[in-house]
Amino acid sequence: TKLRGEGTGLGLSTVRGLVTSHGGFVTVESEVGVGTEFQIWLPAIDKVPEIVEPEPTPPQRPGRGERVLVVDDEPSLRDMISDILNAKGYDVVVTADGVEALAAVNVIGPELALVITDVHMPHMTGDVLVSVLKRIYPKIPVLAISGHPNVDKNWAGEDQAQPDASLAKPFTGSKLIQKVCELLPPSR
Repeated sequence: TKLRGEGTGLGLSTVRGLVTSHGGFVTVESEVGVGTEFQIWLPAIDKVPEIVEPEPTPPQRPGRGERVLVVDDEPSLRDMISDILNAKGYDVVVTADGVEALAAVNVIGPELALVITDVHMPHMTGDVLVSVLKRIYPKIPVLAISGHPNVDKNWAGEDQAQPDASLAKPFTGSKLIQKVCELLPPSR
């Protein structure tokens, strides 16, 4: 929907991932000068699902200036994550893709406490970025985020470096901070 370097599209890969993970599919019809129509087809269910009470959120400690690298090609999400982490006391560096992230890692070095990376990005995907990062700094934890609800089950092959944790989009600020706290022990 946009030329390279001019921003993101409609989020169709995220929609497709969510719909197919629920057993559905997406159709599209497009005609020049008329428009485009997307239809989302989901299977019907026979019964009403049980309402599950959410688990209480564990206490979240504030950051102590730990440097966190956020890698996402979507500016609004990148800014939102940065704002949440900054408000909790983390020192945040943001990059738009894996290539920029590696340049930042080269400058920051071992002072980096955590990397939060999107999985699907242009130029260098998150799985490739994680593989390179884990070779350079194997002890730096990586949190993978993705619009696909089963990001932890759909990571690359077994011999591929794995993220330390994953989080499916959309997520709340509270859930993000909870994951960050899990990956950054209090002694850090």
